[in-house]
Amino acid sequence: MKTSATDIITRGSGHDFAPRRRGLLPRAAVAASLGILLALPGLWLAAAPSPTRANGEDRATRPPRTIPFAKAQVRIEVNATDGDSGLHMLLDAEGWRFVKIYDPNWRLIFEVEGSGGVRKTGLTELFFESAEPGFDELPLDEFLRRFPAGEYRFLGKTLKGDILFSRATLTHALPAGPVLLSPADGSVQNPNNTVVSWAPVANPPGGRIVRYEVIVVDESSDPKRTFSAVVPATVTSMTIPAAFLLPDSEYKYEVLAIDEGGNQTLSEAGFRTAP
Repeated sequence: MKTSATDIITRGSGHDFAPRRRGLLPRAAVAASLGILLALPGLWLAAAPSPTRANGEDRATRPPRTIPFAKAQVRIEVNATDGDSGLHMLLDAEGWRFVKIYDPNWRLIFEVEGSGGVRKTGLTELFFESAEPGFDELPLDEFLRRFPAGEYRFLGKTLKGDILFSRATLTHALPAGPVLLSPADGSVQNPNNTVVSWAPVANPPGGRIVRYEVIVVDESSDPKRTFSAVVPATVTSMTIPAAFLLPDSEYKYEVLAIDEGGNQTLSEAGFRTAP
């Protein structure tokens, strides 16, 4: 039995863009169907009925468009100190109703849709992280098999009936965890002169370190106060502003090495400030 683009679009909730794992089509067929979909957005809109008006605008007054997300990003974060990894995704667009994300093998790995007042008002920015089981539970090589390198497709629909479509590339170029030089874990620091420093991180295979991020969290405050700063790959130390550090307080700090593809690996430690 042949499967058409219309079949793909109308399957399930009424707005699937690609077949689910059961009865999965070859990648080439799915890509061809998606190409038809993006070239003929009216077909999808006809197959996915929705209210006539959105934000007071009659959709019949203009043809639907295919537009990119303002942001569509995917990356891996590794905690070298705790020994775990997780997947991060970020997307942003003006006033969307739903979003679906497909991996390089056209498997649907994430979907979200507003309902009630949220559906009528629309959504914008969305960031999420996967759970981060330890390497003893989920070894890194198995984690990477779950989330293969390649193009991830972000698809959605706006309140005005336009189709959102963007691609984001995930790589497996993972930096090593920065070797922290100071402060030593558990040490007592002068709040007026606390310097975070680390050894330079070598470029990972197939990647390049482009920046570091330093994050310091006041563990003694409620809510917790946070200081963060991003520096170029040529910088390997930073003095924490004295205005942020309080006497006789507990702090945790992280240094993240960030690859040009967005993947990041962090090392962390803690210190206490003198009374």
